[in-house]
Amino acid sequence: MSLFSSVLVELRFDHSEFLTLFCGDGRFSLQNMHNYQHAASYPAFIVSGLVDLLGTKVQLPKGTEQVFLTLAFIIEAFLMTAHKKHEALDATVHGLLALTMWACALCTLGELFVPHSVLATAGRSLSCLMQGMWLIQIGQIMYTTPLPWRTDESVAGIMLAPVLFAMLTLLSTVILLALYLILQTWYNRGPAQHSPLPTIDSLVDNNFPDMIHRSGDSANENSDTSSSDSEGRQNKLGSRRQTLRKAFQLLSPSHEAKDKGGHLV
Repeated sequence: MSLFSSVLVELRFDHSEFLTLFCGDGRFSLQNMHNYQHAASYPAFIVSGLVDLLGTKVQLPKGTEQVFLTLAFIIEAFLMTAHKKHEALDATVHGLLALTMWACALCTLGELFVPHSVLATAGRSLSCLMQGMWLIQIGQIMYTTPLPWRTDESVAGIMLAPVLFAMLTLLSTVILLALYLILQTWYNRGPAQHSPLPTIDSLVDNNFPDMIHRSGDSANENSDTSSSDSEGRQNKLGSRRQTLRKAFQLLSPSHEAKDKGGHLV
């Protein structure tokens, strides 16, 4: 809904009238074409969201949601790369914005092939963060304080824009690293309360399913030796065995629930 509203803002709500593709003489309107290029990037994300919702009802091929999200970032990056600007400063800041979009597409594609990669997911988070930060910076450069950035007699503004972009990228990276260290420190402060979950490979290597069956069988044999509470213990151990089996099924590749980055939910 928000993406659809963004399309309306681009073409109608932010203007006195609906922006048309054609001028009065029948030619395409160059002034309105920029808004149509902006609006054209939203439908891909709308389709990606619909595919996500469809995936909750229908079993889609593995990685389908990630493919559509990658496609959405690629379309966005392609349109921004083809976004023609005549002024040098305007072209520079939009070219840097396109870099963040291509980085989003590349990291999302990396998540598709390496679904459990923390670096790929962190890269997509960093790229999305930079995309938003640089959009805000473009507004400040072009509209809030345009005087220092004027390029009529100097190219200083054009040279400064990449420097500012690089410093924002470094700042965003440091912020993500600091956030990771804070969470890691908090996690390690209580090892008893935050014991690490077993991985699929460790469960398989240790013959986890066989351990469940053996523990259940041995428990049943031992329960037969006790006459007073044998029935109660058997029910308790049988329930424990069923719980462990369900846990293994949830952690097995055929039953694991994953988010769009391929990580366990």
